[in-house]
Amino acid sequence: MAFDAEEQSETLRDVLGVWVPKVVCEFGLTEQVVPRCWFRHPAMIHELLALFQYRQQQQFNTELGPPPTASIDFLYQFGLWRQRMRTLTSEAGCTASQHFSQHRPRWADPSATEFALWSVDLEEFTLELVAFEESDAAESPVPRNGEVS
Repeated sequence: MAFDAEEQSETLRDVLGVWVPKVVCEFGLTEQVVPRCWFRHPAMIHELLALFQYRQQQQFNTELGPPPTASIDFLYQFGLWRQRMRTLTSEAGCTASQHFSQHRPRWADPSATEFALWSVDLEEFTLELVAFEESDAAESPVPRNGEVS
């Protein structure tokens, strides 16, 4: 399900904007894990929202109640999450006093010429895969994928 801009804004402000500072303080996280500008990085938002949702599901399941291992499960996932966040923060290069915009490779930017060239490369590759599969099937007398000879 995709959020519209208003729902994204609400989630950032009312959910993560409240929860992230609490987690940072509760676990003593540094800016090498969660930088001040986390909300400007979509990948960090996804990571933080995933951790928040996991915590909610594990700790506050109103139907079944939390499983007996909820706390240790969360801490295990938290450790993995911390490693991913540290990597994202390192790759972003942001510091306590400076934010760096996310780098987008030119081939992944639909408005760039490189994207069109990449799209052609992808299309050619997929056509080659189909042609290879068809030629392989024509040459092979051995039944494949449940085919009957």
